[in-house]
Amino acid sequence: MKKLSSLQEYEWIYQTFSNAHKQSFGEIPRQTVKWFVPPRFESYIKILHPLDTGDTYKKLAEKFGETYDKTITPGTFEPHLYEKDINLHPELGRKTYSRLVETLAPFTKDPCYFYFSDYDNPVPESLYLGPLQDAVPLFDKNQGTAPIYWWPEDRSWIVHNQAFRSYTIFAGPRALAEKILSADNLEAFEIDENFNMSGGGDFTFKSHFNHIPLERIKDGEPYEWIDRELRAVHLKNYGKTSSLTVENIIPPVYEGYLKIMQPIHKDKYITDETSLYKDCDPDKISLHHGEKMTYKEAAEKYSLVYNKEISMGTFLRQFEDDSLPRYLIFPQDGSLEKDIVKKLLDALHPHTKTTCYFYYDLLSLPGEEMIFRGNLHDVLTLCREDNAGASPKYWWPADRSWVIYTDYDLEYSFIGASKEVIKELSSLSDLETFEVEKDTGISYDADIHLNPGKPNH
Repeated sequence: MKKLSSLQEYEWIYQTFSNAHKQSFGEIPRQTVKWFVPPRFESYIKILHPLDTGDTYKKLAEKFGETYDKTITPGTFEPHLYEKDINLHPELGRKTYSRLVETLAPFTKDPCYFYFSDYDNPVPESLYLGPLQDAVPLFDKNQGTAPIYWWPEDRSWIVHNQAFRSYTIFAGPRALAEKILSADNLEAFEIDENFNMSGGGDFTFKSHFNHIPLERIKDGEPYEWIDRELRAVHLKNYGKTSSLTVENIIPPVYEGYLKIMQPIHKDKYITDETSLYKDCDPDKISLHHGEKMTYKEAAEKYSLVYNKEISMGTFLRQFEDDSLPRYLIFPQDGSLEKDIVKKLLDALHPHTKTTCYFYYDLLSLPGEEMIFRGNLHDVLTLCREDNAGASPKYWWPADRSWVIYTDYDLEYSFIGASKEVIKELSSLSDLETFEVEKDTGISYDADIHLNPGKPNH
């Protein structure tokens, strides 16, 4: 089994997701098989992962009077097995994985590719090439983790498995699909490429932005330059590092980069600075934003190294069970405070000669993917509280002279721009910033080498 030094042989699958994304841009967020598996295979099969209870899905369906068909999941039985706390996302275990490999082997003469993603997996992103009979030893080598995708060189079939999903998808020729469906040791159903994999049936989707008086772009074309740049970075860094840095989230085409911090607040009704959030009843916590505190002031208070990779994670590591002091209110992930947005607008206005784009993805606070086009100051309309109070994930002028990034899972933002703009923004009063580089870490543990935290962290 050979570990490959490039992801080139995986790109045909990545483009499947990319193309499906383009075709359904702006629609109700419902992901089908063709989002994840290349189209135009003869057959598609849903292979159920074994239930932790030891029962088959068919047996439990008969026992509880549930319909046994392609829509069945562990969640079907949750009302009946509430007291047993049924696992809603059973993994593709070694036994089922081995059975599937055994079923595929007689039809597979070419070597196979095995792609592992580092998303919610204990192994780094990797791509292997080797004989199918070595698939199970590879599973064992990678801490009992199945590949996300595996397929033969001739691409005659493909299997897709993903974390937090209770089934695996097979796509391939009809004869092989029938073998899987008839296998005594596998529970499987025939589906098609339009099968809904988003975990729900029909539902009413209420948009936060229907009333916004801005032009809404009907496709994702204005955002594609960012996606292309970031994918190129990902491919370049494959096998070198798994750490997220600035160039993973801001296209590496700018002269300078700036990290924009938001203020920490003290709760004006909490005087005990030793009490932790974990010691409080979560149903009774009410936040009251009071006096502001910079990260520099907080670092000095807790004798931490103040550095450009500092984050809320720096402070979490210092306390028992990663629980912050109750009197501190850290900034909300995924949204810039309006006062900071106004400061940025005032500084960027002289450098912005074109209309601007404002992009939200499905993980942004409103939970909708969309692009708006308008003038620079229209971002204030989007950030209103009655619009979920969310900053766009990316916003930039049409000439791409700068771009701002706010992540749903980070309490700070970044901007890429010219040296002149970066210098001007970094000199603004009452705005805490760090000039950063393309390789500056952005994750919550980026500065763990400077601020390691408690031994039991």
